[in-house]
This record gives sequence, structure tokens and C-alpha cells, in this order.
Amino acid sequence: MLITLAVLVMLLGPLLYLRVQQIPGWAHKLERGLILTLLVMVAFVLLPEVYRETGVVGLLLVLIGIGLPSLLEHSLHRLARTTHIVTLVIATAGLALHSMLDGAALSQALVQSSDVSNTFAMAVLLHRLLAGMVIWLILQPVSGNPLAFVMILIVAVAALPGYLLAPHLLGMLEGQGSALFQALVVGTIIHGLVHRSQRHQHSH
Repeated sequence: MLITLAVLVMLLGPLLYLRVQQIPGWAHKLERGLILTLLVMVAFVLLPEVYRETGVVGLLLVLIGIGLPSLLEHSLHRLARTTHIVTLVIATAGLALHSMLDGAALSQALVQSSDVSNTFAMAVLLHRLLAGMVIWLILQPVSGNPLAFVMILIVAVAALPGYLLAPHLLGMLEGQGSALFQALVVGTIIHGLVHRSQRHQHSH
């Protein structure tokens, strides 16, 4: 089932990173490969489809999707500098909400079952793999393995309620509601790509 894969792929992120980290240079190669694959999907399939279905309004939602994750990142980086339980709860809740959007997006893609929706689902899965790696890289050095893994597990499983509730919630949206929701998710994926690309530039 697609939702099971969505949960497992996020948990695979840190495990895969730890594995390839043992081979010099392979961790960066893996991350670059994921980023390039997602860039191609977004630029040549998802963004054109968003514009075709929703026009300028969809593009505005893409921009909103690009900006919103910055709030989550701010909480996560604060957590990386402190062990305060309140900050942990805020960061976990925000990332879990983001994960619920992923789950809802996968549910929508499964219902539509077209070439574009299949590409959209693949982009979401790759995005979750990259997200698992990012959360691990931020938290593990200061929190240790147990806390980092627990947080990733909570965020990964949060996709499940989003997946299960999506048919009811998206069914309440009229007209282009589903397409507009997809535009928002595409924006969050683009944000992740831009953020990781900037980190690569700063590391070289």
C-alpha cells in the first residue's frame, strides 16, 4: 500500500544516510541524486500541470507552500540548540502536520491514477526520503540517536491520518479544490529542494 511505503521511506532516510556515510563521498552523491530527480519532476511535470489546472491562483499557492515550511525549520533549529520540551513538542507537531499533508496528497494521487498523479506520488515519496535525512542531520548531533529516531517515527506515522481523512476533507472542497491542494504540496517540495541546494553550495 502506498501509505505504508510513505511511512517506511521516511524511516529509511536516516538508515540509508548512515549506511552510505561509511563510503567516502557517497552521502553527498545520494542527496544530489535525489535533488536532481525531484527537480526534473517538478519543473517538467508538476508545475506545468498545476498551471494548466489552476492558473495563477495555483502558482500563488505554490509560493505559499514554499514559504510555510520556514516556520517549521525555525522551530526545528531551535530544538537543535536546546532540549526544552516545549520546543520539542512544537517542532514535532509542525513536522507531523506537514507529514499529514504528504499523506493526503498520496491519497489524492491514488484516486486520480494518471501519469501526472503517479509522478506526483513519486515526488512526494522522494521528498519524504530526503526529509528523513534532513531531520536526522539536524537533530542527531545534539539529541543523540534515540530522540532523533523517535521524532522521525512520529513524523513518518503522521502521514497515516492525512491519508485516511483525505477523501472526506478533499471531498468537501468544490471545483478545483484538489488541484489547489496539490499546488500547495508542490510548493513544499520546492522549498525542500531550494533549502538542500543552498546547503550544498555552502558546504563546497
